[in-house]
Amino acid sequence: MAADPKQLKIAKNVGSQGIAFGLDRVPESDRIYYGSSDFKVYEYDFGAEKPESKAFEGEGHRSYVTTVALAGKTVVSGSYDRRLVWWDTETRKQIRIVADAHKKRIRRVAASPDGKLVASVSDDMDVKVWDVATGKKLKTLESPVMYTWDPRQRRHSIGGIRSLTFSPDAKQLAVGGIAKIGNVDHLDGKSLVHVFNWQTAERTNQLAHEKHKGLVETLHFHHEGRWLLGTGGAHGGFLLFMDLAKNEFIRADDAKMHVHESVLNESSDTIYAVGTGKLAVWEMKAG
Repeated sequence: MAADPKQLKIAKNVGSQGIAFGLDRVPESDRIYYGSSDFKVYEYDFGAEKPESKAFEGEGHRSYVTTVALAGKTVVSGSYDRRLVWWDTETRKQIRIVADAHKKRIRRVAASPDGKLVASVSDDMDVKVWDVATGKKLKTLESPVMYTWDPRQRRHSIGGIRSLTFSPDAKQLAVGGIAKIGNVDHLDGKSLVHVFNWQTAERTNQLAHEKHKGLVETLHFHHEGRWLLGTGGAHGGFLLFMDLAKNEFIRADDAKMHVHESVLNESSDTIYAVGTGKLAVWEMKAG
């Protein structure tokens, strides 16, 4: 039986180091990696008898670590400092730094299903593809969708693309952010998701939620492509389940925290999330 979003319930909720942002998970485990507002990358094991956050070692980042992606035995992290940093998961030590990987704040890094590539997106609205083994940039794509900018009241982006993920077959690329913002002091725009056939550049889906406003910070496909999950928020937070075949929402829930990042397990029935002062786990029974 497949996991049923209607059977969702929280299973665990613990404190974090600083404000936790980026998150990825080791397959077939309860072990995660996350970035923090203290400029560091951490490892945390929900399944340990006495779990604790273990920091990675190296020069690392000079600002908030907003995103991490696990690619094989390598973690790639991105930050407001515009750097991408490669880390060895076995030693928890730094491998390489790509300084000025983007022109503005890096918002999201995502690994391809085979772990050989990572893609990154920034407030410069460029999507860049990198080779994990060498750190070489392979391609740069411009993506101006979901970009909100107010040059009179703010000199930085308010919206932009904040989430990025490949489908299980790597044929689709989903991006999430926020629709037009009326008040620059609040994230009052509708949460917005676009899905593309990235090889042809065709946009196949567009979904904007009427009630749950704010940034779509993270996107995940069901492992068999049955639905797409978006998490994020404004002052509060949300979990949004989408049926792409019908181009509609299946379920929308309050998360009780702004979800900065989340991951799914292999069977797509457990959600691990980090947010403002909280780490959380949701489980779904088969339906």
